[in-house]
Amino acid sequence: MNRPDDRSIPENPAGTSGNPVDLVAQARKRRISRRRVILALSLSLLGGVLLIWFMQKHPEDAVESHTVRIEDAAADPEPITPSALEVATPGTGNAQSDPTQTGSGEEIPQRPVELADLISQSLVDNAEHPLDPVLAVARLSIEEIDERIVDYECVITSQVFIDDRLDKERRMRAKIRHAIEKDGDQKPFSVYLDFLSPRSLAGQEVIWVEGANDGKLVAHAASGFLRLKRMHIAPDGPIAMRGSRYPIWDIGFRNLIEKMYEIGCCDRDDEDCQVIVTQGVKVEGRVCTLIEIKHEQEKETFQFHHAKIYVDNERKIPIGYEGYSWPINRDDPPPLMEKFYYTDMNLNVGLKDRDFDPDNPAYRYPSW
Repeated sequence: MNRPDDRSIPENPAGTSGNPVDLVAQARKRRISRRRVILALSLSLLGGVLLIWFMQKHPEDAVESHTVRIEDAAADPEPITPSALEVATPGTGNAQSDPTQTGSGEEIPQRPVELADLISQSLVDNAEHPLDPVLAVARLSIEEIDERIVDYECVITSQVFIDDRLDKERRMRAKIRHAIEKDGDQKPFSVYLDFLSPRSLAGQEVIWVEGANDGKLVAHAASGFLRLKRMHIAPDGPIAMRGSRYPIWDIGFRNLIEKMYEIGCCDRDDEDCQVIVTQGVKVEGRVCTLIEIKHEQEKETFQFHHAKIYVDNERKIPIGYEGYSWPINRDDPPPLMEKFYYTDMNLNVGLKDRDFDPDNPAYRYPSW
């Protein structure tokens, strides 16, 4: 066995002194450099895993909860009667049989169409198809939104059945601006969300502006060190879509009623349909007309067994939807598949570009 001082020393590489101490130092530097690369790659991988974990639900969150206050109709609810909608003759207070003419023959403005004109249990029962009055209400809602609503703030409550279980209810404060064009200035569809619950998502913020930020969401995590970094995420990618059935561009009550209208048009081809109309139901204090649609037999063409649609009587827009699937056993209650509510709503608040800017000082976005 050679003694340590008999060991051969390799030829001097270029640029070295040939001193064994220098060679050992260089080898140590190479080892340190490799370790740093491995550490950087490990941290990147860990960051990706934590990004998914922080941005999404936790297992303990996957339980059912209900926070939207819904009051059943009173035994004798205050109806929307034609007398309350008639146009009075100036100076007399009496309604005319012809709402476009006064007693003197002068034309007066025709009263707007109300929900009671389009849907009631009597109208449903006498329609060619029970869905016809429902589709009429949907068309009215879309017209009202397009003509009268530019933007709004609200609280969105949602809950969906996904990944073989019912997710915990999610609540978020939302600012939504419809795509508009005014005086030659075009504003894209824009969304800001501030999550209130569940606990694992509380504090998370999300901004999406159609056509901006390379089409990506700008978000930050709810907690942990990833909360200190802005993240740009594909809105229909696995991270953004986990725990959700629809991408962010489908958010808002206009998209909700448009989808229901499309479903109604398809379901109209089948006679297996029952529609029940209930007046005077309150959702968070707002008086609504509840429209229930039921399909008894499960078919591929039907997307739900039982749907509940809550339409705000005054605003003529849907503010709530619940969809249920067919129960496995006939005596079991139908399982909830999805629900969406729009409450605490303020319409046409004049949202600006800064409301959809992560640099807005009122938000909690990190600076980078």
